Amino acid sequence: MEFQNLLTTTHAMHRKYVMKMLEGTGLTREPPKVLRYLDKHDGSNQTEIASGCFIETASMTSLLNGMEENGLI
Repeated sequence: MEFQNLLTTTHAMHRKYVMKMLEGTGLTREPPKVLRYLDKHDGSNQTEIASGCFIETASMTSLLNGMEENGLI
């Protein structure tokens, strides 16, 4: 049980750190994940990106549209 608490705490701290680093950029935690995936899988379609990034397929459309509006893709 102690390992699980340590892992949960570490994850929460990392997430908080990442969100702090993204502050003011207009990004959430998903776009960097998508950009990393696309860097290695250029030409992937929406379903492949969603699967590779562990994001619901239904969420990908709005996420990709937002990334396009921000000039990320």
